[in-house]
Amino acid sequence: NGMVKRLRGTGIPVAVIRPEAVAYSLGEVTTVMVGAEGVVENGGVISRLGTYQLAMLARSAGKPFYVVAESHKFVRLYPLGQYDLPIKQTVVDFKDGEVGEEMGEKGGGNQGEEQDAVDYTPPELITALVTEVGVHTPSAVSEELIKIWY
Repeated sequence: NGMVKRLRGTGIPVAVIRPEAVAYSLGEVTTVMVGAEGVVENGGVISRLGTYQLAMLARSAGKPFYVVAESHKFVRLYPLGQYDLPIKQTVVDFKDGEVGEEMGEKGGGNQGEEQDAVDYTPPELITALVTEVGVHTPSAVSEELIKIWY
């Protein structure tokens, strides 16, 4: 990861933590930083699946949650929740019948789709957004969008 290398190169200690170890690890970190695929009008972010739960865990542990994203990722979109994104995803796929390969066994399930899936993290879980033009509170995103688009 390029960001990890750059931060470590400046002397900042960085830990890359596996998703299943996040809750366990939060007691040993001071800050949580993630990237984003998009920053929406209300200051929330669209990012890889699991970012929302990471933000919820950070909030629960009292850790600041920062999103690092370039300003070109600010988009004119205003989702109201997880299922209001303008993309079709099959993360939850209820089935009946035989128990099969959907639990991660060889060749099964929607693993490829899950790896490409995204979620929405609402602005109230985000401490600040770090961009190449400065640090912004989530509520300042709409103002930045006006500067970009108009």
